[in-house]
Amino acid sequence: MSQWLLLIGLPLLLTSSLTADLPSLNDEEITALADVQDAGDVPDATFAVMADHIKRLNLTENNEPIRLRLSVSTLLATPSATRGELYRIEGQFLDRRRMPPPHSDIDEWFLRLPSGEPVAVYLPSDHAKGLEADGRPISIDARFYKVIEANARDGQVRQYPAFFGRSPRMLAETRAAAMERMDILVLLGFLILLVIVAFAVMALARKQRRPRPQLERSPVEPQGNMSDDPAVALRELRSQGERSHS
Repeated sequence: MSQWLLLIGLPLLLTSSLTADLPSLNDEEITALADVQDAGDVPDATFAVMADHIKRLNLTENNEPIRLRLSVSTLLATPSATRGELYRIEGQFLDRRRMPPPHSDIDEWFLRLPSGEPVAVYLPSDHAKGLEADGRPISIDARFYKVIEANARDGQVRQYPAFFGRSPRMLAETRAAAMERMDILVLLGFLILLVIVAFAVMALARKQRRPRPQLERSPVEPQGNMSDDPAVALRELRSQGERSHS
C-alpha cells in the first residue's frame, strides 16, 4: 500500500518544483550585480549587462529556486541580500514605457503587488506584445536588479525594487493552466485508487473461493434390524449394552 501512495504523491512532488524561463547567471553578470549601486542612475553599466541577460537564449534548464514571497520593505532595506535571485512577481499592470537608446528594445513596466506596493520590471519589448497597461493581473519571473528612484504620481521621488524578467503571462491564464494540471493529477490519483481497490476486491474474491476443509464424520456402528415393538427394541438395546460391558 505504501508503494501505491508513493506513486500517487510523486507527481505532486514533481510539479511542486518551479522553473523559470530565464537563463542562469554567468560570471560577468554575477560580477556586474555585485558592483551595482542602489538608487543610482538608470540605465547604468549593470543595466546593459542584465538587458543582454534577459535576451540571451536559455540553452540549459534552469533549476534555480524561485521566491514566491516578495517583501518590498525587505528589498529596500537590504537589497544586496537577494540581489540576482529569481522572484515570481504577480501584480496589476499599471504603466509601461520604452527605454531610450541604446536600450530602446527594453520596456520598463510598473506593477502593483497585492499588498498595494509598486515594483519596476525591465523586459524585452518584443515579449510585451499584446499586453496593455490596463490594470489586469500579470505574472512574470524576474531577477532582482536593484533599488531605483523614480517620480511617483504624486510628484514625490520614491524608491522601488527593480527586476529584469521576460515572458510575462496573464495571471488568469497562468492559474487556469495550473488548475488544468491539478485536474490531471487528481484524475491520475483517482485512477490509481481504482486500480488498488480492484486488486483488493480480486484478492478478497480469491480468498473466499478457496475450498474449506471437510470435517471427518465419526463412524457409527450399525445397530442391526431393530424391532418395531418398543418393548422388544428396549430389551435388545439393554442386551447389547450388557454385552459391550462384559
